[in-house]
Amino acid sequence: MSQYDFFDGCLLLPSQADLNQSTLDLPALPGVCLFSNDNNQPILLLYGANLRSLVRRRLCDEADEEKNKRTRLRPVTTRLWFRRTYSPFETHLNYFNIAREVYPKTYRDFFPRLDTWFICLNRRDKYPFFARTSAVKPNKQMQYWGPLPTKKSADLCLETLQNLFNLCRHPHLLEKAPHANACSYAQMNRCAAVCDGTVSRQDYLELIDQAANLLNQPLKNSIVHFQEKMNLLSKNLQFEQAQQQKEKIELIKKFQSPAFSWFAPLDNFFILAFLPGAKIKIPKSRSLCPTITPFLITPSRISQIESLPLDQAQQVATNLLDHLHLAKMQSTHQPLENHQMELLAWTVHLLYKSDQQPRALFLRADENLDVLRLTEKIITCFTKKSDNNKQQNGKNLKLDNFNLTDNHEERSNSC
Repeated sequence: MSQYDFFDGCLLLPSQADLNQSTLDLPALPGVCLFSNDNNQPILLLYGANLRSLVRRRLCDEADEEKNKRTRLRPVTTRLWFRRTYSPFETHLNYFNIAREVYPKTYRDFFPRLDTWFICLNRRDKYPFFARTSAVKPNKQMQYWGPLPTKKSADLCLETLQNLFNLCRHPHLLEKAPHANACSYAQMNRCAAVCDGTVSRQDYLELIDQAANLLNQPLKNSIVHFQEKMNLLSKNLQFEQAQQQKEKIELIKKFQSPAFSWFAPLDNFFILAFLPGAKIKIPKSRSLCPTITPFLITPSRISQIESLPLDQAQQVATNLLDHLHLAKMQSTHQPLENHQMELLAWTVHLLYKSDQQPRALFLRADENLDVLRLTEKIITCFTKKSDNNKQQNGKNLKLDNFNLTDNHEERSNSC
């Protein structure tokens, strides 16, 4: 795909033409814009809430050069490639994709946080152990859970698992099991101590299975299971053991924190997203009708589905669920290539901020949503009135929490 296939159109900008007049065809909408010269060499890539206003400000030459120390773009810019967008998610997604095409060697300078983390388990090992990793490798025996936005959150996840099931914290000792020297955790009874033979390999594998099952099933099921054990022990006057189960419940509840909002088995990582689309004219109506644009997010790609009016929310839900079903059928569980890992990392950092977006709906596909429940969620999200919008009352437009404002808050990168 050519870098210019991402754009809706191109505006020619003669060097002597009036700037305001020649940019009238630029949309006064959010979007992405690429400045280029006669040879289509990229000069500047930027995005903003109002492309027309943003481009005019950036091309306008200050009379006093001391006030404007940035490179003068007007003399060298002859083409403006633009892409309209209708939500912060769509804006940033297009900016990310275009930047990777336009600046293949330097785009990582624009996105310094293109890494994500997983918890992995290699079933092939004689003594399997959980570890954190930032790569998905080609191995059918390898299981992955995630994604997690930071190394710190991956460490917290790993530590919680180890505390819950007394798992090995020094995997290098497992290479010598069952003839290794026990570590300090084993001496404090905080490790199953399979390394020195205190616990058999079979019992150790059962602990690994219990930990994997915890990560594979809904947390509420695990909490109920441990609560039942705690109540039974308490009923039998085994208060010390009951207290241990209570402590495990508190550890499990750590996985309910925002740091693990999108944590799941990687094979089941399917996210349904609903964002505002373009407003369209419909028959027998004087006002423009808002639309909804659904997206399907998987570990390897982000698919944009056809936009439909809000009054067709049920059809929107049906269409996206159909795409989800097809994506699950076609899932091959292949290792992620480098560009796919980068897209996933970019998506993860955005998802962990999604609760700050008032007019956007992100849902995990494992919530067992049927068409009617999903339709209800869509309508609730896109029809509720935002008090924040009332307070704006004609002031500068702020798009969600991405600092895409109609003032001079822009992000631009030049080659």
